[in-house]
Amino acid sequence: MPNMKQQHTLKPLLKTGDEVTAAWWPLSTPDISEVAPSGWYRGVISSYKTLHPTNNTSSNNCYGPVRFYSVNFDDGDVGSDIPEQFVFLQDEYEIMTMKDDDDDDEDIVWKGVRTVTDRHTDDPWAKHVGWYVATIDGEDHTFSLLSDALRAYDSFVVSTKGFKTKKEHLNLPGDWDKLFRDKAKGEKHKLEIEELEERHDKEMEKLRAKAEADQESAVRMAVVKEERKVREVQHKIKIEYKEQSKKEMEKLKRQYEQENERRLEEVVRAEKQKLKPRYQVGEEVYAAWWPDDKKKDEQPLWYPGRVKSYRDKRVGTKGVGEYGVVRLYKVVYTDDGTEQDNIPEHFVFPKEDYLLSTSNIIHHEWKGVRNVVDKASEDVWASLIGYYVAIIDGKEQSFPRLSEALQAYDASIVKRKGDKTKQSDLNIPENWGWLLTPNAPVPPTVEELMEELHETRLKITEQEEMCVKSLEEKHDTEKELAVKAALAEERRRTQDMKRKLRKELTVFHENEMKRARQMFEGDKTN
Repeated sequence: MPNMKQQHTLKPLLKTGDEVTAAWWPLSTPDISEVAPSGWYRGVISSYKTLHPTNNTSSNNCYGPVRFYSVNFDDGDVGSDIPEQFVFLQDEYEIMTMKDDDDDDEDIVWKGVRTVTDRHTDDPWAKHVGWYVATIDGEDHTFSLLSDALRAYDSFVVSTKGFKTKKEHLNLPGDWDKLFRDKAKGEKHKLEIEELEERHDKEMEKLRAKAEADQESAVRMAVVKEERKVREVQHKIKIEYKEQSKKEMEKLKRQYEQENERRLEEVVRAEKQKLKPRYQVGEEVYAAWWPDDKKKDEQPLWYPGRVKSYRDKRVGTKGVGEYGVVRLYKVVYTDDGTEQDNIPEHFVFPKEDYLLSTSNIIHHEWKGVRNVVDKASEDVWASLIGYYVAIIDGKEQSFPRLSEALQAYDASIVKRKGDKTKQSDLNIPENWGWLLTPNAPVPPTVEELMEELHETRLKITEQEEMCVKSLEEKHDTEKELAVKAALAEERRRTQDMKRKLRKELTVFHENEMKRARQMFEGDKTN
C-alpha cells in the first residue's frame, strides 16, 4: 500500500525492530483466533505480513491493511503470524495496563481521552482495540496510540494552567516531574514556560497535521456509509416490489377464480335454460282459458289452440332467471277461434304432453321417467311444472318435454330388447305397433327415430349454444384486457418509484459530498 495511505490510517503500523509486548499461545493451540492468549511477553518484531482488503466497498478499507507480526520474545521463544490486535509497543502496553492507585483491581479512567471502536466493521483491530479521541480546547482529535492522546491532553492542560497545574489534573504526571520539582524556582519559571509553550506549539502542529489526515479519512468513511445506505434502500425497494408483485398476483388469481366460477355458473344456467320448453308460433298446444273478468278468481279451463305470438319479461330482481326468461303467450283457441293474451308459460303445454298427462293411465306412473321440480326457484314454471329425467342406458338424461322423455326411454328399451320387447315394457306402446303386432308394416328403425329426435333437439338448442359461446368469448376478452391493464399500471408505478428514489439518492449523495468538502475546506482554512 502507498506510503501516503499509510499516513492517513488510524491504525498504528509497527516496524521491524520495534520493542513490543505481544500475546503468546502454546504451539499446540489449533486456532489462536478461538482461544485467549496464555500470556503477554516482551520481545522485538522480526518481520510482518500485510494483507490488503480485496473488497473496495467493504468498511475494512477505511482502516488500511491488516498485519500479522513475527516476534522474537526476550526469553528466546518465537511467535509467528500474531494478529495486529495482539501486538503493542512496550510503552503503550504499560500505559494500557496501568491500574488505579486507590484500587489495584480497577482500570484507570483517563482524563479527556476516550477509546473508540467500530462494532460494525470486520477489521479485528478497529472492532476490539480501536483508536483514541482526546478533547482538547473543546475539539476532538484522533490518535492511533493511547500514549500520544494522553500526552497531547496533558500538554494542553499544562499550557493552559501553567504553574497552577496539579498532578490530579494530568493523566501521566510522571512526565512532568520537572515542572513540579522546579515549581518554586522563580528564575527557571520563564524557561520552563518557554519550553512548555514550545512543546505545546509542536503538539498543536502535530494535532493540525493529524486533523487534516483525519478529515480525509472521515470523507472516505462518509462515502462508504453512503454507499451502504444506498444498498440498504435498494434492498428495501426490492423487498417492497416483491411484496407488491405478490399481492398483485394474488389479486389476479382471485379475479381469475371468480371469473372461472362465474363462467361455470353461466354454463350451468345455460344447461338449465335448455330444460324449459319454448313454443314457436303456430305450434299446437293446450292452454288455460278464463273469462275476462274472472282470470284471478276461478280455476281455468283447458282448450286446444295454436301459439299466435309471445313476449319475454324479467324474473324478479335478477332479470333473466336461472331457467331463462319467463315467456307470456298469445293463443288462438281452435274450437271457437277466440284469443287470449298474456298467458303465463306454466299454463301452456305441448298438445302431445297434455294428452299424455290426461290419459287414463292410473296416477301417470311412467316407466323410467320422472318429473323434477325446483321448489326453491323463483321461476314459477320450474317450481310447479319442471322438466323430465329419463334413464337411458343406465344414465340420467334431461328433457324439457314429457313426450320426448317417454319416447327416448321406449326407444332405448326397444334397442336393448329388440323383438323380445313387451307392451308392458313401454310407456307409449301404440308407437311401436309394428313391433308388437304381427304382420304390421315396418316403421322406421330405432336408429332413424333416435337420429330424428336428436336432430330436432339440436335445432331447438342451436340458438342457445351460440348465445353461450358468444358470452364466453366476451368474458375471455374482458378478462384479458383487465389483466393487461393491471400489469401495465403496476409497471408504470414501479418505474415511477424507481425514478423518484434514484433522484432522491442522487441529491442526498451530492449534498453529503458537498457538506464533507465544505467541512474539509473550513478545517484547512482554520
